[in-house]
Amino acid sequence: MKKALGVILCAILFLDVISICLMAFLSGDDAEKTADVPGSVSDGLFSRVRITAAGDNLVTQAVYGSAGAGTESDYDFAPVYENAASVISSADIAVLNQLTLISTMHNISGTDIYNSPSQLGDEMVRLGFDLINMANNHMLDFGEAGLKSANDFWLGKGVKTIGVIEEESNPDYFTVCEVNGMRIAFVSVTSSMGSNTLPADSSLKVLLTSEESFIQQAIAAAESSAECTVVLAHWGERDSLLPSEETQTLAAKMGDWGADVIIGSGSGNLQSVEFIVNRDNSRTLVAYSLGNFVSSADSISQLLGGILSFDITRNNNTGDVIIEKIDLEGVVTHYGYEETGIRLYLLSEYTDETAKRHGVTVKDKDFNLTNLKSALQSCKNY
Repeated sequence: MKKALGVILCAILFLDVISICLMAFLSGDDAEKTADVPGSVSDGLFSRVRITAAGDNLVTQAVYGSAGAGTESDYDFAPVYENAASVISSADIAVLNQLTLISTMHNISGTDIYNSPSQLGDEMVRLGFDLINMANNHMLDFGEAGLKSANDFWLGKGVKTIGVIEEESNPDYFTVCEVNGMRIAFVSVTSSMGSNTLPADSSLKVLLTSEESFIQQAIAAAESSAECTVVLAHWGERDSLLPSEETQTLAAKMGDWGADVIIGSGSGNLQSVEFIVNRDNSRTLVAYSLGNFVSSADSISQLLGGILSFDITRNNNTGDVIIEKIDLEGVVTHYGYEETGIRLYLLSEYTDETAKRHGVTVKDKDFNLTNLKSALQSCKNY
């Protein structure tokens, strides 16, 4: 019996040794295979750029009043935006649609026509915004001089601008940002410059959505100069929760012309983010409207905006580029009664208790955390 038991134990030990050796062999083989797997970290096959875009930065009198520190020339905007700082700073390229001018030639204004304190620009730079989109219906609130002053302000901060082009220096009407060995081109269009127009002899150029032949040329030129083309479009019907037929038609055209991503603004409301299929079966990511980044609006739909983030990924062997890892983060403008103490909150960090203290609840009984989350979810169609 003992002899038989000894034979059995030896057999078990022998099998264990064989198993260990076999596992080690297979493990080593797997390790070699892992190094050859396309996309593994070790082979450097992919290059990636993370883009983050915020909607309309609508700095009304109530907004800069919340940043006031006692005098008109002394503002601190950090408390207004600090809750969104982590999302902005994590991007390789962060884009802001700056709805209000920052013209150092004109007085501050936050009602009907807009000109924001220079400290706002300082805060946007500190947050990490790399590209400022200026094409919108308030860009000529202070005429050509105000627009040029605002453009010079941002350029003086070392920040790129898009939406207003010095025609002689940039005849192709697009801006390129180069990050991680990739070139990303940005084109900006707007459906309106407001009630004012640029003088006929102005050196400044703005692309309007009605100028389709120029938009097509700009996208083609951008496509030939970069791996990915992003169009920023200020368009659509004000206060609408759905993209208009006109914006959908133009989005389809821009996708066919070569736009890889289209990021919209202008409605004041968050709208659908989705892929559209182009004639050649390629896909274009379209965010029809990111709504307001900050505002002093008085309805739930205009107090909820979106921060869109996505990766532009290039296969370094084939040159193929895809859009992936899409995230639409809700952002809520919060304030107390009489629109005081304006602060941004990421919806993911906003609480039911805080929502109940929002000053808008005296006007909009639909404002609550459940409805905010539902509205955000309805826009995630990617």
